[in-house]
Amino acid sequence: MQKLLTRNEFRASVFKRDKYTCVMCGAEGKDAHHIIERRLFKAAAEFGGYFLENGATLCEQHHLAAEDTSLSCEAIRAACGILEAVLPKHLPPYYVYDKWGNILLGNGQKVRGELFYEEPVQKVLRPFLGDFVKYMPFPFLWVEKDVPQPFENEAVVILKVIAGEKVVLYDDYMHTQAIDVPLQTAFWQNIKDLLDENLYLCGIDAADFYLAFVGKDDEYLSWEETKEYANILNINTLPVAYEGVFSAQSLERGLYLMRKVVGFSRHESSKMAVFVEII
Repeated sequence: MQKLLTRNEFRASVFKRDKYTCVMCGAEGKDAHHIIERRLFKAAAEFGGYFLENGATLCEQHHLAAEDTSLSCEAIRAACGILEAVLPKHLPPYYVYDKWGNILLGNGQKVRGELFYEEPVQKVLRPFLGDFVKYMPFPFLWVEKDVPQPFENEAVVILKVIAGEKVVLYDDYMHTQAIDVPLQTAFWQNIKDLLDENLYLCGIDAADFYLAFVGKDDEYLSWEETKEYANILNINTLPVAYEGVFSAQSLERGLYLMRKVVGFSRHESSKMAVFVEII
């Protein structure tokens, strides 16, 4: 388990481990660089991201390349001999991230992270803004065996988790859990006409699709709006196990997808939607 250091301890420890030289070229080290941006580490036990395994000694040139993401986090970790990425607790560990918490997709494109719209981040990422897609990943979150506190006394819909792909829809795009694998790219009015054909080509029965989220910009729409989209497309939503003010007592044992009834931002999805195991 990584130890959270003070700012001064972090700087001293990173320089000492790297022998005061840039891990990329061997030049004199100028900066104890945060591999993942320190402002993304928000929980008390990780605040500031001052972990030795999240630091690297870089020269001025490679520090600039790391900041604008032309030098990847993976390359820096490899140069430092760091075997496992240190990530903020609220970022799902099954994605690959750049310095600013943007998700890197397998097709070379990126998904906007929570710091993306900040003016300094926009400035440093300017050469690569064309690499970003407007879509969001499916909010496939970790399993909680205890109910997360943000759901207490909130209006929720609790959905039964069953086999089959779960879909995120947009007005011009449709994907399942792999955001960079489109199921179709027609405009909204053509989705229904092409749906069955595309599902057939993907080897998936349309009856095995269950809608839980509809995306728009960086927002997931409310449950009522989600049901309206599903009805238009004649796609199933996940079966509802419970809808109302949260009550674990009303559920049998099993795995559920719980989301708040209201719409929510992707950046707050860990507080608004989660997989919950009732044991």
